[in-house]
Amino acid sequence: MNWKNVIKKLSASIAICFLLFLPTTGVLAAKETGIDVKKQFSNTLTKAGITKVQSPEQAVGTVIGSVLTYIGVAILVLIIYAGIMWATAAGNDQRIGSAKKILLGAVIGLIIVFTASAAVNFVISKLGDSLVGSS
Repeated sequence: MNWKNVIKKLSASIAICFLLFLPTTGVLAAKETGIDVKKQFSNTLTKAGITKVQSPEQAVGTVIGSVLTYIGVAILVLIIYAGIMWATAAGNDQRIGSAKKILLGAVIGLIIVFTASAAVNFVISKLGDSLVGSS
């Protein structure tokens, strides 16, 4: 096992998790200072000309959900590509091995996306109401 690659993948996973949960830190800080985030968010959207006002947790959830959806589509494309590569390998062990690696990586990525989606939904649903607008 190549430890350099494991450390790189682990670092990338930690960075992605950090970026996914980074928006909640601003809400935590706002709650501590007594700022009504929902009111400020609504005022900003109204000034920008956006009439359909969402709560901050809904907006963050929508953005993260969209990003995870695009990543999921990319993973689906990788799975299809690996399947076609494997089917057309014609007994070539190198191509079959390459297809297996792509397929394994795509399935692991799919598991990560599902886990991230569940974690984001959990955090937004459980912490959203208690963090925003409860001064």
